[in-house]
Amino acid sequence: MNDNALTKERIARMVQTMPALLGTLQGKITQNLSGEYSDVQWNAVLQDYYRVMEIAHYIRRGGVKAMIYRIETGRTTIAPGDYFDQAHVNLSASFRKLAICEVNNQSVLQRLVAVTSEEEELVRDFLPEIDQLLLSVKRKEAALSED
Repeated sequence: MNDNALTKERIARMVQTMPALLGTLQGKITQNLSGEYSDVQWNAVLQDYYRVMEIAHYIRRGGVKAMIYRIETGRTTIAPGDYFDQAHVNLSASFRKLAICEVNNQSVLQRLVAVTSEEEELVRDFLPEIDQLLLSVKRKEAALSED
């Protein structure tokens, strides 16, 4: 396991902060972003968030091995984006200016190969909770549009 590999504790911390990231703490995001964690800790949480969402994207499309197989055999098809991908794009747009992720010049295949089976399993275990948090924003938006 490499030094930057996701752990259960890191994913749990990231999931715990998702309501603050999503802005569903009723205006407490500014306080949480500046109060509970230092900038260094928030950068670590956001890096974990991006890594988890990348792995979740692979899992939703059959898993890392299936994605590698498709690339190696040339049987890749463009899968339509789903709500969770769009929710991630919407959420990450707020944090782009923080430049927390260094530019990654690796190919998709190299990034897929770098995902360990332990990381994939951990993300799979947390996926229902992550999806619930992302769906809560959609529900909130729907409720506001009905008013």
